[in-house]
Amino acid sequence: IETELIASTHNEEQIRDFLAQLTPSELDIAAERAFVALEEGDEPLAERVWRSVLEQDPTHELAGTGLAGLLLERSDTEGALDVLSRLAPTEAVRQLQAAARLSTAGDPQALALAAESGDPVAVLEHGKALAAAGAFEQAFESLIDLVSRRVEDTSDAARMVVLDLFELLGPEHPLTATYRRRLANALF
Repeated sequence: IETELIASTHNEEQIRDFLAQLTPSELDIAAERAFVALEEGDEPLAERVWRSVLEQDPTHELAGTGLAGLLLERSDTEGALDVLSRLAPTEAVRQLQAAARLSTAGDPQALALAAESGDPVAVLEHGKALAAAGAFEQAFESLIDLVSRRVEDTSDAARMVVLDLFELLGPEHPLTATYRRRLANALF
């Protein structure tokens, strides 16, 4: 009889745990409401709510990605990366991290002339700026060419930017598949 009691209690606990996972927590509901506030134009309220949720649970993905996205819109790359560093590395988190790292680039037109000189640092900065501006194909071309040159610091930095682009675009994007092969060829 005791064995049956223990088994039924164990099953009840499992059922309660399972149901708890299906039901949004108070923090989940608050984080969702912050998105509604943001959509309604109340950015300060959304930020306060997300920060409050993160004070209670620094690893709360919904609040963390919401706040990081808001910080990126304000060009607070460091703040966004700090928030994201505490979250589990889900696809959404990795994409925001990649976007944050790419957002630090300058103006692609201003850097184009310097890149034409062939200086590896200028080419790298121009490639990053192209990526940040959404000119992904041009960025891939420039950066993978730089990787294939095998210039010490800049080749590895270019490879890292290309990897950020893959993360930003996602594995299903056609440019990811095309340029992943090109990167592999450039490396080997």
